[in-house]
Amino acid sequence: MRYCRRFLAIPVVVVPLVMLSACGGPERQPPSGEPPQPRPPAKYQIIVIDHPTVTSVQDRVRGFEEALAKYPEFRIVDKPTGEGQRVKAMTAMENMLQKYPDLDGVFAINDDSALGAVQAVKQQGREEVVIVGYDATPEARAAIVKGGPLKADVIQYPEIIGLLTARTVAKHLAGREVPASVPIAVGILDQADLKKGATPKYPGEIEQVDLKAPGKRLGVTLLTREHQFYRDLEAALRQEAERLGMTVVFQSADMRVAKQTDQVENFATRGFDAIVICPADSDAIVGAVKTANKAGIPVFTADIRANAGKVVSHIASNNVQGGAKAAEYLVKAIAGNQDQR
Repeated sequence: MRYCRRFLAIPVVVVPLVMLSACGGPERQPPSGEPPQPRPPAKYQIIVIDHPTVTSVQDRVRGFEEALAKYPEFRIVDKPTGEGQRVKAMTAMENMLQKYPDLDGVFAINDDSALGAVQAVKQQGREEVVIVGYDATPEARAAIVKGGPLKADVIQYPEIIGLLTARTVAKHLAGREVPASVPIAVGILDQADLKKGATPKYPGEIEQVDLKAPGKRLGVTLLTREHQFYRDLEAALRQEAERLGMTVVFQSADMRVAKQTDQVENFATRGFDAIVICPADSDAIVGAVKTANKAGIPVFTADIRANAGKVVSHIASNNVQGGAKAAEYLVKAIAGNQDQR
């Protein structure tokens, strides 16, 4: 009798696969194809009103994220960009309030962003949302003192940035060694601090210098003069540069890369002894930095980095520290809000 092999019944025994753990016992594995378990929802929802093309903001957000990671109940659910502008930040905040009806807190990367967010939460009756800003401008301070969604601000010291920028340039021109980075400490202000009527003193140490740079010409291109931060930086840099014997020429890029590039190239063509740039864009300004490099003119950056080209020294706030301070304050403020409800 003949049988066709392909119809022959063959018994099959299925043996479950068992993985052994490091201890020698069986370890249960999830069934193949089973989707990963979703991350449990956070108790508190946070957004960052961002400006991701600016290196100083990148540092602030990194410090904020690293500090917030210590608190698993708090989660960043979105990072819309407001480009550091009040109207755009307000629009971004309006969208976030619609998207996240249970939103608890906001980290705004500068005060225009913070004040735009304040307008949005007030218009939509969501003043329970806690906002922490950055820069401690007079308008933001007034809003904090008045009371409302804006609870605190990271305070920078632009006058110290200006002072130390002038000194760093003078030291380099005098042939002294200077560090590649000069971090400026930051603090944080809330209503209690401001009601005391005094701005906290700069928490860092300032080295005294005994040098002069007579006859040296320094060209400075600012990001803008629209922000109080840059006006304070300019005033301090001018005063210290002149005290050290330098002639200083300031120009504003008005947040336009093309205009700033022209300013740097003009300083180089005119043979300035050093150039300070507060970049309008960390990537786009690289060409101008390299133009100055080719002309043999030392370049320094203040507040915002350039992402390439040879920069002698970068003088700026410790923005990673500032972001961390904002996160710590926001966590405590939101927890306090919940306790009062």
